[in-house]
Amino acid sequence: MNKKEFYKIFIPAIEKAFKEDSINYGFYVKDPTEYLNKEELIEIEKYLENNEDKMISLKRLLIILMLNHIISHQFKI
Repeated sequence: MNKKEFYKIFIPAIEKAFKEDSINYGFYVKDPTEYLNKEELIEIEKYLENNEDKMISLKRLLIILMLNHIISHQFKI
C-alpha cells in the first residue's frame, strides 16, 4: 500500500467517524479504524507499522480535527 491508497481508504473513515458523532456518545468520536472492513484494517495497520515515523504528523492532524469538531459542536459554530 502506498500513501495515496492509504489516504483513499483512511480519509473516508475519518469523515464517517465525524458524521457518526451526532449519535450521542458525548464528546467521544470513534476511531476511524472502527469503520473499516477487515481487509482495509489489515492494510492500514501494515501501512502504519511500516510508516510509523511519518504518521506522527497524521496523529497530530487527527487530534486537531477532533478537537475542532468537539469545539464546533459544543458552541454550535
